[in-house]
Amino acid sequence: MLETASSIEKNPQAAEHAWLSFLDARLESLPENGSPSALRDAADAELEGIRKCLAAVGRRRNAILGVCKLHPELLSEIFSIVRASWTPMRAKAKALPCYSPGWMVVTHLCSRWRQVAVADPSLWNAIDCLNMHPLSMHTILSRCQNLPLKLTLFIRLPALDEHATQAFTNWLSAPVCSRADSLNIHLDFPSIIGMLPTHLPNIENLSISLGIDGGVASADILASRFSSKLSRLSLSGYHRTTWASPIFFPSITHLQWQNMERSAGSLSLPVSDVPAFLARMPNLRSLSLLDVLDMPSDDKEPQPFALPSHIDCIIIEGTYNSPETAALFKGLSIPAKTSMSVLLEECDDSELARQVVASMFQGLYADASELRELGLEDRRLFMRPWRSEPPESDLLDYMFDASNSGDENHHGHRAFSVSDFVGSSDLSSAPAEDAGLYIPYLPLSSVAALTIGDDLSCITSHAAWIYYFASARNVRHLYMAISLQAASLCAALEKFTDSSFTLFPNLETVTLGFRGYDWEQDIQQSLVPALVSMLGARRGGGTAVREVRAAREAESCPWLGVSDAWIGVRELVQLSFFD
Repeated sequence: MLETASSIEKNPQAAEHAWLSFLDARLESLPENGSPSALRDAADAELEGIRKCLAAVGRRRNAILGVCKLHPELLSEIFSIVRASWTPMRAKAKALPCYSPGWMVVTHLCSRWRQVAVADPSLWNAIDCLNMHPLSMHTILSRCQNLPLKLTLFIRLPALDEHATQAFTNWLSAPVCSRADSLNIHLDFPSIIGMLPTHLPNIENLSISLGIDGGVASADILASRFSSKLSRLSLSGYHRTTWASPIFFPSITHLQWQNMERSAGSLSLPVSDVPAFLARMPNLRSLSLLDVLDMPSDDKEPQPFALPSHIDCIIIEGTYNSPETAALFKGLSIPAKTSMSVLLEECDDSELARQVVASMFQGLYADASELRELGLEDRRLFMRPWRSEPPESDLLDYMFDASNSGDENHHGHRAFSVSDFVGSSDLSSAPAEDAGLYIPYLPLSSVAALTIGDDLSCITSHAAWIYYFASARNVRHLYMAISLQAASLCAALEKFTDSSFTLFPNLETVTLGFRGYDWEQDIQQSLVPALVSMLGARRGGGTAVREVRAAREAESCPWLGVSDAWIGVRELVQLSFFD
C-alpha cells in the first residue's frame, strides 16, 4: 500500500478515498448478527490493527527523513546540546504546579529518536530535580542506568510549597542520594539543610548556596554527612563558616568560597591564617576566595610565605579597597607556573592596586626566556604564555575578564581587574584604574604578542609609548583597537635610533580591531595615513612588517579617509580583513 500512497502523495483526497474504501471493506466483514459485545470486540481488533499499521507507516516515513538516518552517537550529541538550552521547567499555576518537559519531548516525537534518547544514560543523569514532574522520578532514574547522578535543587522564595518540599524529600532520599556523586543546592530556606540524608557517602562534587542568612553554621552541619571522597566544594551565599570548619576535607582539589556578608569578620579567613588553611588541603589544585579574606583589627602581621606549588590556579576577589588583599600579597611568593586572577571592586587606592600587581607578576621574571602574550588597558590586564601563532580572528574581542585565568589546565596565566567606587570613566578620580601604574612591574622583555585595548590614559603622545614600552623589544605581533591612540602608536613605531627601531624592532604583524565607537573626524582620518607612513618607514629601515589585518567593518568605513586609503597599505604589506 505504501507504493500506492507514494504515487498519489500530491492528492490527499484520493489517498483518503482509497483508505476509506479499504476500511469499508474491512468493516463490512464484521458479523452482522453478533452480540453487541462481540461486535465491539471485533471493532476494537480492527482499531488496534489500524494503530499498529499507522505506527508502521510513521516509522517508514520517518526513516526517509535525513535526521532519522543520523548515527545514534550523533543524535545523542544533538540531544545533549538541545538539553543544555531547553531545560524542563516547573511553573506555579493556581493550586497545582505545571511542568514543561523541555528537551525530553524528543522521546515523544518518533520511535527512532525515543530509542536513541532512552538508551543514552548520559542524557538523564544530570537532574534538575524540582523542575521534573514527581511521577517521572523512577523513569528518569531507570534511564540513568548505572551512571552516577548529578542532582541540582534550587528553592527560592517564595517557591517553598508542599510540592517543592515533597520533591526535595523524594529526590534526596537515601536510596537516590547513595547513587549521586554531585549535589548542587541553592536554598533561600537554610532550615531545609536538616532534611538532607545523614550520610552521603559518594558525593565528590558539592555546591551549597544560601540566599538568606539563616543564622546556622551550615558548613559544619553538612560536614558530618560527607566522606573523604569529596573533591570539589563550592560554598556561597550567607554561610556561617570559619576556615577551621571540618567541611574543608584534605581530599578537596577544587574549592570556591564566597561570602555575602562582609560584616561577619569572624566567619571569614584572616590573612594570617591563610598558610594554615591551605595546609589543611594538600591536594588542592584550584582555589577561589571571593570576599572571604579578612584583616581583623587584632590580627597579627602576616608572615611571608610561598603559595604551595600544588595549587595550579587561584582567584581572589575583594571589595571596598580590600586591605586584606594587599596584606596577603605583601609577603606572598607565587610560583611562575601558577595561574592567578585578582579582581578589586570599588577600589580607589592606587598604592594597594600597585602592590597587588607587583606581587602577582614578580614570579614571572624567573623565566624571562618564556614568550608571553600581554593584554592591557585601563582597569584590566592579562598575561599568559604565547601560543606561537597569531590568532586568525580579532583578539581585541577577547574580554579582559579576570575569570579567563581560572583554569588549572593552563599554567602561568595572570589577570588583574580593578574598578572604582562610582564606575566613572574619569581616571583623575579613580587613579587605581590607570594602567600606567602597572606597566613597570610587567616582564615586558618576554612579551611576543601585545594587545592594546581602547583606553590607556597614561599614553598622551608617541613619546609616552616609547617611555612605557621601550623594553618590550621582542614584540612580534601587535593588536590594537581603531582608537584615539592608534595613530600616535604608529608614529612611535617610526622612531629609529642606534641602528634599530626604538619600539618593537622585531614587529611582524599588526591587527586592527574595530569596536564601533564614533571618534572625532580628524582622528578617524589620520589612522590609515599614519599606518602607511609607519609601514613605509619600517620597510625603509630594513625590518618591514609583513602583514596587516583589520576588522571587516573598517574596510569601507568612510571615516577612515579617502575611499582608496587601504591601497597604500596593500602596496607595502599583505593586507587582509577578518569578520
